[in-house]
Amino acid sequence: MLSAKSFALDCDVTYVNDWGGGYQINVEVTNNGASSVSGWQVDLLFNTDVTVTNYWNAAIETGSTPITASNIGWNASLAPGQSASFGLQGNHGGGFGTPTCSDSAGSSTSSTSSSSSSSSSSSSSTSSSSSSSSSSNSTTSSSSSSSSSSNSSSSSSSSNSSSGATCATTQQNCDYYPSYELSCVWYSEIRPLCQGQDSGWGYENNQSCIGRNTCEDQWGDGGVFLCDPDTGDCVPEQASGSSTSSSSSSSSSSSSSSSNSTSSSSSSSSSSSSSSSSGSTSSSSSSSSSSSSSSSSSSSNSSSSSSSSSSTSGGGRSGWACVDPTGVPGNDDWLTTQGNKIVDASGNTVRLTGANWFGFNASERVFHGLWSANLQDTMQAMAERGINLLRVPISTRLIKEWMSGQADAASVNDYANPDLAGLTSLEIFDQVLLQAKSCGIKVLIDQHSADADNSGHNYELWYKDDISSGDFYDTWEWFADRYKNDDTIIAYDLENEPHGSPDGSAGANLVRGENESWEEYCQRKPLSQEIDFAKWDDSQDEHNWRHAATVAAERILGVNPNALILVEGIQATPKYGKWVDNKSGAGEYSDQCYDNTWWGGNLRLAGQLPVEVPGHNDQIMYSPHDYGPLVYMQPWFKDGDFTRESLEADIWGPNWLYLHDDNIAPLLIGEWGGFMDGGDNQKWMEAIRDEIVLKGLHHTFWCLNPNSGDTGGLLGNDWVSWDEEKYALFKPSLWQSGGKFIGLDKVIPLGGNAGTGTTRP
Repeated sequence: MLSAKSFALDCDVTYVNDWGGGYQINVEVTNNGASSVSGWQVDLLFNTDVTVTNYWNAAIETGSTPITASNIGWNASLAPGQSASFGLQGNHGGGFGTPTCSDSAGSSTSSTSSSSSSSSSSSSSTSSSSSSSSSSNSTTSSSSSSSSSSNSSSSSSSSNSSSGATCATTQQNCDYYPSYELSCVWYSEIRPLCQGQDSGWGYENNQSCIGRNTCEDQWGDGGVFLCDPDTGDCVPEQASGSSTSSSSSSSSSSSSSSSNSTSSSSSSSSSSSSSSSSGSTSSSSSSSSSSSSSSSSSSSNSSSSSSSSSSTSGGGRSGWACVDPTGVPGNDDWLTTQGNKIVDASGNTVRLTGANWFGFNASERVFHGLWSANLQDTMQAMAERGINLLRVPISTRLIKEWMSGQADAASVNDYANPDLAGLTSLEIFDQVLLQAKSCGIKVLIDQHSADADNSGHNYELWYKDDISSGDFYDTWEWFADRYKNDDTIIAYDLENEPHGSPDGSAGANLVRGENESWEEYCQRKPLSQEIDFAKWDDSQDEHNWRHAATVAAERILGVNPNALILVEGIQATPKYGKWVDNKSGAGEYSDQCYDNTWWGGNLRLAGQLPVEVPGHNDQIMYSPHDYGPLVYMQPWFKDGDFTRESLEADIWGPNWLYLHDDNIAPLLIGEWGGFMDGGDNQKWMEAIRDEIVLKGLHHTFWCLNPNSGDTGGLLGNDWVSWDEEKYALFKPSLWQSGGKFIGLDKVIPLGGNAGTGTTRP
């Protein structure tokens, strides 16, 4: 049974940045004991007075030092050896030093007894951890965490939660534990079991509980148990050797909360398979009998679902997400640029409009959400809602593992995804491409970080530790060569959010004269000797992003001359042409030698110093990122009187929009999105959405994932329903005409033959 045990909780603090009166740190909490921790709390002791202005992946009790941080719902459970990370930023009173961190005795544990039938926490529970970059900015990383949103299931009971059923409602083990209650052990955390609701999370019915089927379908060793509400001890619902009293249904029903949609599913489909050894994805067709599976359409204006779906007995849907793509050409949809437009081979203008789905970049090495959601259902829902481009973040380390033949089995819910059972991360990626093709969706691959790390995007550069610049180039070339004959991967985003600024000490003792202009002062300062930031100039320095992007583009286009290449911006560019050490930060006492903006959002120098590959310049375009005040309170948000027009004139125009307006190159805004707060953040989202529509810009919304801590997602916390309010804001930005969403495949309509989209003109 589950019982309280001793534990050893360690935490390490990593200094990220210190600017003027501001700071940023990351903290990693590790369970080094032999028991599973079911909740943790640590104290951060600073050497100076601090305030916290932003934090992610933890609940923070603000106040004077020490500052207490504790888990949020999704990262409460730590198996032995497992870690959780969080971060915070704020202001300090000077003389800032990296704080010490210690367990504040707020942690509790649960461990597994020798009983083979008891619930246990396993390392596989990390599949439910959730983090990835949503964005970053001039002084802070954006959070890369699971959102602790108000509608997530909570382990603590509340006035509207459903308590577990008493043991009198069960058989066998209840005779021995009459005071125990039916509960859901959810990845080693005890949560209430819903009454009168078999699937989903209880918030649909204003309850804080988990449905029986959802609880039993989780990946790993959790499930429905009898638990003592006072001690937390749990035993199996049934005595050892007996059958489970209530098993999951052999047919799964997965529906999105949408309006005006009806569901339909056919009785058979082709199942897909892929080869991980070939240079391109392949598919084979075989008949698949159907159980009674219901997969409802998630499009707000759709009237039918997939015509080619099926279900395997006892599991989630299998087969094709939309239509069978076998025999559909894989090399006829390539695109090129023409001024500020993207055109197909016939010269027709197209628009790339979509969303991000992260996970392959993180430690899980596979899409987040596949621990519960079905890949085909999700892909079909995206297509039917008009997403014609899927930006897929990935890491250099993962591609390096694939390149060396070290692809490991990925943690997904085999019950929800029978087609993915036992596959490696590479094989699942190939399946993703096949299912995307099935629905007429194209893919943009984004090199999100050097390391396969849930916070790897925080690092400034495209190389780190044992991941070298050479690895960055080699992995891109290998990847592009592998998929050169598959136009499902239509484009390559070379590196996510290169950033940093030269905040060294050279010239720090120089004081600007009373009558000295900022230009004179910044020119008088010595050149920076720092190399841990991304710059943009005409040198061949390793940390020159323009040079690295040029080499990477050459390597990719050398094996696939048809792909689009997307180059992101950096964070800071010198106002007066000289890369000097800034006193850093945006405070009133900082030097004003740089133009700072969001990480990846500064393309001020791309017009005069473009990324060029002779003979292939019409394959190169640019991709800035932009966010609202809930990600970081940039100076232009502080007074709250910004408008679309003011943002265009003061921020977007000089940083990146000029490339479009001056007909230099197309733009794809790779990340934008956020919470619907009814305030300034939503005001910003509407403003940039309107700019996208007005200018006809390409874009991918951040993000599909509900577990992005600083933005939330288009999907609900169940990974099936959609945030209809957010989707309604997002929908006008999608490529559409005459009530139809327009895809980028000239054969397969967006969403399949029965979907809501059409092929490109």
